[in-house]
Amino acid sequence: MNVRETALAVLAASLLAACAQNQVNYPPRDFNQQVLTETCRQYITRASPPDYPKRAMQGDIGGYVVLRYSLDGSGKATNIRAIEGRPPGVFDAAAVEALKRTEFDPEAKMQDCFSTMDFTAISGR
Repeated sequence: MNVRETALAVLAASLLAACAQNQVNYPPRDFNQQVLTETCRQYITRASPPDYPKRAMQGDIGGYVVLRYSLDGSGKATNIRAIEGRPPGVFDAAAVEALKRTEFDPEAKMQDCFSTMDFTAISGR
């Protein structure tokens, strides 16, 4: 190994170690596109399924989005953010819109709720 290859190997190992130390552990996913999972699920009074993005459907692409949000006692999710998605950016908007339509117990006030929406590609759609 020459000096350049050694330097690249050390850099790659350092980056991998840094990523492993900063890894966020999300609650385990429930592989169901139409059901919100993880924290705050018990407060759902009416779930709204996401609309499958047209380009993902045409490309037979599946994936998931992890959402972070709050419940402020209005019966709606607030401060909704897509914090992880695979493939990146493909399903984020559909998942956020579905969570906006979902109804929660109006008495529930929670922060740091996490939900995962899975999008399963079905051939021949």
